[in-house]
Amino acid sequence: MENPEDADIVFLVVGFDNGGGLLSMFFSKKEADAEGRDRTVYRLPQGQEELITDTISKNPNTIVILVTGSPLDISPWFDKVPVVLNAWYPGMMGGTAIARCLFGEIN
Repeated sequence: MENPEDADIVFLVVGFDNGGGLLSMFFSKKEADAEGRDRTVYRLPQGQEELITDTISKNPNTIVILVTGSPLDISPWFDKVPVVLNAWYPGMMGGTAIARCLFGEIN
């Protein structure tokens, strides 16, 4: 479904893309979770906060799932969503585990 306003609940997964490795992050000066480099900004990557805000305005039943390995400042939108799940980096079966938790199959 492409329109959040048409859904009963929206599951919005946001966070860092660390697929490029430490060297590419170092040379691109991209903010992400990495050893050997301190973060200077504790916000989500560019565009993701706007995506959250836009989605919330269209559907207040939005669950935000964070995929990140460090603290984030989520104060601009935290009080506007019913659920925030910090999944950290859950690994290869993380999507299945998250879905099973959210749908009450496990706790």
